[in-house]
Amino acid sequence: MIGCGTRSCGCALRSDTLAISGSGTAASPWKIDITTPGGQLIETSHVDAAARDAAYPLATRSDGQTAWLRNTKQKTRWNTVEWLVMEEPWTTFTPTWTATGTTPAIGNGNLHGRYQRVGKTCHIRMHLVSGSSTTWGSGFYRLALPFTGSSVGTGTEQYLTLKAYNSVANYFGIGHIPLGQTYVELYVQSAVGEGNNLYLVSDGSPAAWINPSNIHLTGTYEIA
Repeated sequence: MIGCGTRSCGCALRSDTLAISGSGTAASPWKIDITTPGGQLIETSHVDAAARDAAYPLATRSDGQTAWLRNTKQKTRWNTVEWLVMEEPWTTFTPTWTATGTTPAIGNGNLHGRYQRVGKTCHIRMHLVSGSSTTWGSGFYRLALPFTGSSVGTGTEQYLTLKAYNSVANYFGIGHIPLGQTYVELYVQSAVGEGNNLYLVSDGSPAAWINPSNIHLTGTYEIA
C-alpha cells in the first residue's frame, strides 16, 4: 500500500517487504528497507556508513541485518558487535618482507599483493619477484598479511599454497599463519619430489637465491 512512512526522514512507499523513504537530498537521502513478511528487517540501502549508522543506532540493530552502502558499493552485515564488509572489491597492497636476522630489501624487484575481504574471510595472493639489486638478508623470511589472522581454537593454524623459483629449480610448499599473527612464514620442500619434509625459507634455504628469483603465495585465511 502507499502511505506516509513512520520515519522522520519523509514520505515512504510501503509494502509487506519494501519501504523506500527519504527525498534524495543531502539532509534526507534515499533509504530502502527490505523486511520479511513477519516484519523482521533484513536489508537496508544507504548513501554511506554514516547514514546507515544514523538511521539504525546500536540499540535498533539486529543480528544478521545487512546494509548496502551505495558510495563504496559494499554490502555490510551486523554481527551484534560490528558491521562486517560482506562484499569488497579486490584491493592491491604491498606486503612487508622481513626476516628473523638481517632485513632483506626488494630493491628494483617487485613485491606486491592482492586481497578480497568477505566478512571475516580474506582471499589473498602475494608475489615477490627479485631484481638485480634485491638483497636477501639473513634468517627465516616472513611476509606481512593485510589483516591479522584468527586466534580462535588450539592447533588450528592456517596455511596458504606456496611456489618458489631460485633461477635454478622450482620449489613447492606452504605459507604458515601462526594463531593470531600478522605475518605468514614460508616453508618449502628442499627439492621437488623429495617427500613430506618441509623447511623454513631463509637466505640459504632451500638453496641460495639467485636474482632473478620469485616466491608466490595464494589462498584463503580467517581474520581475527
